[in-house]
Amino acid sequence: MKKTLFTILLFAGISGISFAQLETPGPKIHIGLSTAINSTFVLDQGLKTDPQYVTVNSFDMSPIGTSFGVDFSNKFGLQLEGIVANFTQVYNIVNNAQEIIGNREIAMQYLQLPLVMKFMSGGTGKARMNFMVGPQVNFLAQGQEIFEILQAADNISVPELAQADLPAGSTDYGDGTFYIPSEFSSEILSKNAIDPLEAFKNQELHIVGGFGLDLDVGPKLYISMLVRADYGITDMRNGDLIDQLQNKTLYDVTGARSNLAVGVQLSLNYMFDGVRSFLVSR
Repeated sequence: MKKTLFTILLFAGISGISFAQLETPGPKIHIGLSTAINSTFVLDQGLKTDPQYVTVNSFDMSPIGTSFGVDFSNKFGLQLEGIVANFTQVYNIVNNAQEIIGNREIAMQYLQLPLVMKFMSGGTGKARMNFMVGPQVNFLAQGQEIFEILQAADNISVPELAQADLPAGSTDYGDGTFYIPSEFSSEILSKNAIDPLEAFKNQELHIVGGFGLDLDVGPKLYISMLVRADYGITDMRNGDLIDQLQNKTLYDVTGARSNLAVGVQLSLNYMFDGVRSFLVSR
């Protein structure tokens, strides 16, 4: 799957560059600063279908990003970005009466390095549409997954990685459920865990895409406003943990897991040779 993805992207990139070279001579270089807000969805069928967990929508900032791009023509360019991105997914834990008694939270921070192909509308107007797509590598900076019970709870399923931390007086009913007599919190997974079963991957492969508007605001400045989506095609957890969950040698309700983040990005960009509309008017 990964080889096929990169083959398609490489072919599209080469085709785009070839087309651009026929379109107009000489590349134009630009740099930029960006910020974004995202809504994160952890795509995990096990957590989604288990009645104990109720998904809570959340929003996070990707506070700072930088970009370096080359426009080979008015219609095609390549852009390399570096983005600090935060992602959070919260599940409320409910009992049989549908009362909220705890939560399970996945919180991650990444350094993202996307390399995108940028397809733009032509012309010399101040505003132009664009579409971008490309591969992205995520480097994990911080990450943890926490299972937390906020009050005494009965008939609650507890991930096996958290069961060693259960408070005194807890009862194992032998059918995968427990009685927990008091508040309880356990870190299931983390960035810095020594045991690979309790650690996230340090790198992930993603695919990123977006569409939006570029608007010239000065002789060498333009603003980009984009709606972007970021999808993880590799699981955020280590292979040993995934194998044990699939083989039922370790218990949790989770299934195969990937991230999907959808958000809005705003960036200010500097074009060294000048932006289209102002170049025409000179």
